[in-house]
Amino acid sequence: MKNSMLVAAMVLGLAGSSFAQMSGSQLINVDVSILKALTITAYGNASFGSTYAGVGSITLTPATPGSGQTAGKFAVNGEPGRTITVSYLYASPSVTGATVVYTPSIVGLNTNTQASATTFGSSVSLDATTGDYYFWVGGTMTGISASAQSGTYNGTFTLQIAY
Repeated sequence: MKNSMLVAAMVLGLAGSSFAQMSGSQLINVDVSILKALTITAYGNASFGSTYAGVGSITLTPATPGSGQTAGKFAVNGEPGRTITVSYLYASPSVTGATVVYTPSIVGLNTNTQASATTFGSSVSLDATTGDYYFWVGGTMTGISASAQSGTYNGTFTLQIAY
């Protein structure tokens, strides 16, 4: 009888270990990649220079400005090799009673070499070593009619960047 109870206890013990567990645990890793903060610095305004009433339009080529012209410049720095999105907002210059229409032209490069800068899409890659990217701004001003008042016409250009 002792033997049959021992056998029954062993069978029940083995049978109990084959049942599913009522609790358990597993782990996963949790991580985050922290990117270097993006910085943007403006280095001067876009200056189309001087012209006269009635000329119709004037162009500032941002990679190679003409005599008396200066392209606006922005320098960006962030996580090396990362892609950033680029957008911009602008307002055409005006004075009382007249508006000159501004159409921007922007070129860029990941080195500070203005003459080699080219047009780009809505995103660019920061330099793989330094994290730098440079933008030069120019464009075309139209609507400079014979009746345009003399004076300085001012507008704005805002460059926006994000990872």
